[in-house]
Amino acid sequence: MAIASALFNIIVFPGFLFLGLMGLIFEYVDRILYARFQNRQGPPFFQPLADFIKLTAK
Repeated sequence: MAIASALFNIIVFPGFLFLGLMGLIFEYVDRILYARFQNRQGPPFFQPLADFIKLTAK
């Protein structure tokens, strides 16, 4: 049981954090690119995180 918990903490948990962070970064880049293509400024850098927090609070 302790081995499975240790493997989760060492391998799986950092992977989920990395994927979540990369998802937020790619969402931001996607929004910036769409805004620039439409000659707009785009959202602030924290907007994907704010949207995530808003959706989890509902």
